[in-house]
Amino acid sequence: MLTSGYINHEHTSPGLPFELCVSPDFSDLITEPITHGLQPITIKVIGVGGAGGNVVIRLLGSGMQGADLIAVNTDYQALQVAHAATQICLGESTTRGLGAGGDPAVGQLAAQESQSYIREALAGADMVFVVAGMGGGTGTGAAPVVAQIARELGALTVGIVTRPFKFEGNRRAKVAEDGINQLRSITDTIITIPNDRIVQASARNTSITQAFGMADQVLHYGIQGIIDLITRHGMINVDFADIRAIMSEAGSALLGIGVGSGPNRTADAVRRAMACPLLEGRIEGASRLLLNIAANDDVGLFEIHHGAEMVAKTVDTNANIIFGAMIDPSLPPGMVKATLVATGFRPTPPEAPQPPKPTRLLKRIAPRQPSVPFPAMPPAPVSLPQPVARPSFPPVMPAIAASEAAQYELPPFLMRANRRHGE
Repeated sequence: MLTSGYINHEHTSPGLPFELCVSPDFSDLITEPITHGLQPITIKVIGVGGAGGNVVIRLLGSGMQGADLIAVNTDYQALQVAHAATQICLGESTTRGLGAGGDPAVGQLAAQESQSYIREALAGADMVFVVAGMGGGTGTGAAPVVAQIARELGALTVGIVTRPFKFEGNRRAKVAEDGINQLRSITDTIITIPNDRIVQASARNTSITQAFGMADQVLHYGIQGIIDLITRHGMINVDFADIRAIMSEAGSALLGIGVGSGPNRTADAVRRAMACPLLEGRIEGASRLLLNIAANDDVGLFEIHHGAEMVAKTVDTNANIIFGAMIDPSLPPGMVKATLVATGFRPTPPEAPQPPKPTRLLKRIAPRQPSVPFPAMPPAPVSLPQPVARPSFPPVMPAIAASEAAQYELPPFLMRANRRHGE
């Protein structure tokens, strides 16, 4: 059922026991949409499933403006917690508001049943963020349906999803991988954040509740960073056309956000954005990049030039790099925030089939000589008596030819051979 009516929900994010590559001070952002021509840009964020709904809660709690927030779920009770301006309970007949039971097929059927409501909620959007956690039933199954509707409506469609933690099991990881591949084939671009990277960046005493909260917060920062690029006016402005040039039909994307302070603040922020440990991959292979520098005060020209040069040296010389800079009063004095979006990665060519390894020939072994442990002594010389001459008598021959007699003196096989050769 589609319901409207904005509820101002104050939500305070719990403190995090680790240092992200982003600053928690980014949450207090109040922005005004920038008018492009006669119509303002319309951005909509739709959280799908439990993880997507949690991100919507965080965005509401941050006081974010500049985007419409939508929550969709097959679980009616979880949907009520989101308090989004627009809520859609998916699959009234399919799930009856009881959830998808971890089955993506059920989540997909539920979203297909509620297509008309989804289409109504996304109508008029120029850009749609489809936010979900992969591996469950609703997020994995319904997110591709939502993305397909957004694309059909002509919106620039960006998927931002998480991979499950390793401790959630191999089955969930396989379901997540299938869902990510399906979503990648539909969206303009998709940003994937592995939850296990959060474990690597967190303290050893982090609880499981805090770990899932960190995953939600990373999604929140990613969406907020891109929306800020569009909705906040800058000294060097980045507009929606720039975002579309970077993200339209771009496939996989990387989003890095880093902060820096001190004399090398801009260089440190850019370096941390480029090497953010929560990102899946590196920017070296990107052909399209967007870099935005934000600071509480005016940023020096040399700082901006140095930061942009760091990115340019990392990627191909023919890469399309769009650069922006703006003043963000919400940042602490002296701090710089760098937001980096990298897309246009060349697909990895399939590995060429390897020729079969030659069969290993058996080593020829010389026949073993029999070993005689106790060799026989050479025989002693024997003296034989000398033969005594006898009188000679003419031999008595039978009545056969002499030639025949000679043949009988040969072995049988030689006799047969001689007969064949006519001897």
